[in-house]
Amino acid sequence: MKTRLFFLVTLLLIANQMVLAQTPTFTETLFKQFNDAFRKDPVKVLKETAHKDMVFVNGFGQIVPLTGVISFYTKYAEPYREVSQIHISQVGTAAVVTGTIEHHFYPKGQPELIQKYTGRFAYNYAFKGGKWLIIGVQHIDITETSEEIKDEIRAVIKAETNAFFSGEPEKILDYWSKGGYREHHHKVLKGLIDSNFAVGDDLNKAIEIIKKHPSKFSGKATHSQWNVQMRGTTAWATYIQKIEDQASEKTSERREIRILEKENGEWKIVFASGIEL
Repeated sequence: MKTRLFFLVTLLLIANQMVLAQTPTFTETLFKQFNDAFRKDPVKVLKETAHKDMVFVNGFGQIVPLTGVISFYTKYAEPYREVSQIHISQVGTAAVVTGTIEHHFYPKGQPELIQKYTGRFAYNYAFKGGKWLIIGVQHIDITETSEEIKDEIRAVIKAETNAFFSGEPEKILDYWSKGGYREHHHKVLKGLIDSNFAVGDDLNKAIEIIKKHPSKFSGKATHSQWNVQMRGTTAWATYIQKIEDQASEKTSERREIRILEKENGEWKIVFASGIEL
């Protein structure tokens, strides 16, 4: 019995050594060839080089199966894709490639909705059936918040605030997400909907009441001490808002916070709150 077991273990070791001997080295040149091919035809590359059980964890933490990734690239164009800072580790038939990726993408036919993404990546490969297959991919978003993006976000926040104080409350919802999870905190809501916060359609109800009495909410808003950041399709901003109430001639200040999401290429507010100073 012991002799047979020893013989089987020996055969397995020999077979394993033979597989390892036939496994090519995964090189940076090989990865760049993959990336170049992916740039030209991502759907074809995924179908030919991705394992059927491959998963992709995107920069926002979402787990996407192979079918989901293929679906994305059938709907989106990727005009720019570059990788850098590549590092490769290989143990036997497994290889891990890490690096930095910058790519731009937009819904096909709608280049005006382009999004730019920078992240760190990890590609996991396995040598199976005589070729390297992708078995897992993970991205971590490290996109910098440019001044251009900060200006876009500030502009949305200012426009929404000015609509409130300039007697045009019907325009307020133009700057808000239509999602049912949107939420607004402010003491002024207490006198409108009997609550200090409005969630989902409650915000519509508050706006309808404001529209009937726009003069009660007239004033002038100024903003300072901005802190604006963005990650992927989510952004947040904090700032000081100074309000000069024209009706009471009083001035108040609040430290405000806004959270925004990108919807169809435009920043929309999903959460608003603040504290009196």
